[in-house]
Amino acid sequence: MKRLYIILICLFPIVSISSSIFAQNQYFVSPKGNDSYNGSIEAPFQTIERAQIESNRLYLNLYRTHVNYI
Repeated sequence: MKRLYIILICLFPIVSISSSIFAQNQYFVSPKGNDSYNGSIEAPFQTIERAQIESNRLYLNLYRTHVNYI
């Protein structure tokens, strides 16, 4: 039983770190939205182009690829 607790304690940080690696940003677009909004579900962008600009701005300094799902 003690061994199980040790294994669980060791696995907890690994699981916590791995979840932050797969963090996502979601932007919402609606014909009734506005491009000056923040892109949340409560305040969506009006155009896909605005959501794309915001997505590219966040990943500008990263050395990995990102994917935009439409």
